[in-house]
Amino acid sequence: MLDPVHNYQRPDATHLGVEDGATRLDGTGGEIRIGKDNNGKWRYYADVDWRSPGLELNDLGYLKTADMIQQSARLQYYDTSPGSLLRRRDVRLDEINVYDFSGTSLQQQLLLHGELYSNRLWSFVSELHAVSDLLDTRVLRGGPALLTPGAASIWGRRATDSSKPRQYGLDLVRGPSFVGHSQYTEIDPHFSARLSNTVKV
Repeated sequence: MLDPVHNYQRPDATHLGVEDGATRLDGTGGEIRIGKDNNGKWRYYADVDWRSPGLELNDLGYLKTADMIQQSARLQYYDTSPGSLLRRRDVRLDEINVYDFSGTSLQQQLLLHGELYSNRLWSFVSELHAVSDLLDTRVLRGGPALLTPGAASIWGRRATDSSKPRQYGLDLVRGPSFVGHSQYTEIDPHFSARLSNTVKV
């Protein structure tokens, strides 16, 4: 009950409470997914994953967090028909919402991911990721939930054909905080060479 997986003693969790003399925990967990994951250019799914506050799996396996409901959905366009410039296109939009069992929103995420592959097998990949403030119920190990500011980031990569003996690439990353207190920029060139079937530098 008091361990970091459950944290029934959290003072701000009105739906939880420590029961003196309790010797067992009861709970449920599971995942339900509906959608279309293959065949055709348009693919999609909706998913609900939950772990009730009293779920205890650590005798059978590993449970990182209980008291969680995660709803997610994806819409994807995937096209492998060859064109005059491109041989593959993959664009995905993902959204994720996380709640506890009292209905309190813990975090929302939105992810837009795109991949283009040219006929010369060059790749162009980009990603826009926005994350709301996180209401972290675990970090204080039984204390009140801690609010961590959200952020957004944009990432892009251009790389030459990975099947060639030598590959060149460039990554660009930009990540400002929503509240304006921090930001970062990364520029990462990279190069790899396959010297033999077993040696790559």
